[in-house]
Formats: sequence, structure tokens, C-alpha cells
Amino acid sequence: MPACLPAIMPAISRSPTFQAVIAGRLGYSFGQWMPYVFAGVGFANVEVHSDVTGLTPKNSYVGPAVGVGVEYAIVRHVSLDLRYMYTNAPKKTYDFGGGPENYGESASTFVAALNYRF
Repeated sequence: MPACLPAIMPAISRSPTFQAVIAGRLGYSFGQWMPYVFAGVGFANVEVHSDVTGLTPKNSYVGPAVGVGVEYAIVRHVSLDLRYMYTNAPKKTYDFGGGPENYGESASTFVAALNYRF
């Protein structure tokens, strides 16, 4: 990389300190297969750090979480779950000492899970 590149790139990093989604799902079973949709709300606490000013403001986000998936029953108590989830964190204002800036995020997540039911 050219030596001048880091100087023109923003020196902002973000890190979630907490993330959770609470959602309900609705599906219909076709033998061993169960396609479903789900919707709920996502929560996150995020720190955004500026290397230039050294400030690390924090914000809490609440936004929608929706998705689709399919679950396959491998045997009686074990299933494979494949799902896609879309979450949206609305823009929040951060101030790093040079005036307010707005940051938000939308994310697409793919999950594969192996479930065991007692």
C-alpha cells in the first residue's frame, strides 16, 4: 500500500459491546422440512473510536430484524437449521470533536446451526 493511504482514510473503528435479537418465527412442517419466516427486534450497544481525537462515544441501537429459514429434522431430537437474517440499526449521531457525524448499519447474516432437543 502507498504510504499516504492511511492518512487519507478515516481513522474510525467501531465495536459492538452487546448484540441480541428477540424474534418469533412462523413455519409449517412438511415431513422432515420446516420452512419459516421470523421477525423481531435487534438490540446493540456500539462504541465508535476515533484514532485522531482519542474519543470513544457510545450509542444504543434498537431496530428491526427479519428473516427466512428452513429446518430439517435429521433424527428425532436433532435438526439442521439454515437461515438468513436482515437487521437495521438506524443512524445515530456521534461527535468526535469536529462536529456531529451520523453512523448506522444494515447487516445480512447467514446462519447454519445444529439443534438438539431434549
